[in-house]
Amino acid sequence: GGIFNLDYTPLYAGEYEMNVTVISPGGLESSYFSSINFGPSHKVLTKLENEITVNWNKEPFSCAEVECTPIRHLIGTRNFGIRWTGYLSSNHNEEYTIGIFCNDGGFASLAINGRYVKWQSCWPRLVTALPMKAHKTVNFSLRYKNLEGEAFLNLKWASPSETSNNTMVIIPRRNLH
Repeated sequence: GGIFNLDYTPLYAGEYEMNVTVISPGGLESSYFSSINFGPSHKVLTKLENEITVNWNKEPFSCAEVECTPIRHLIGTRNFGIRWTGYLSSNHNEEYTIGIFCNDGGFASLAINGRYVKWQSCWPRLVTALPMKAHKTVNFSLRYKNLEGEAFLNLKWASPSETSNNTMVIIPRRNLH
């Protein structure tokens, strides 16, 4: 929360409406679904995540005030979905390689600035190139559905300035908004 002052001078006289969204680094919103249909009636949990990495072997937890419940107990181990939404920013003006790594029963659909690509198997990885401008954000969404197998998913990136030898690494928290 807080008060923000903004000055804007329009080019033409008239009445205008301005919508402002304040974003800050720290993670993406994740929504967990007990179905691969991503319908509102199947949403069981929403939370902020520092990075996109899911590994059912590590028992991800959903912590309430008093107790922690493994997420797998809320949505099961197959036929579930997860959606991450927010913004992605870069530190340099260059092309980033985005990699989605998942199990052989997993499928992913990535959206940049609202344009989803069709569902694709992300086993062993799904890779796309993304030209980015330093310190500018792009609208980002990733959907993952697990049909079978031990679920895991990692979102990584590489760029000439970020990583040595263009090795893919988990996208840092400071670049997720």
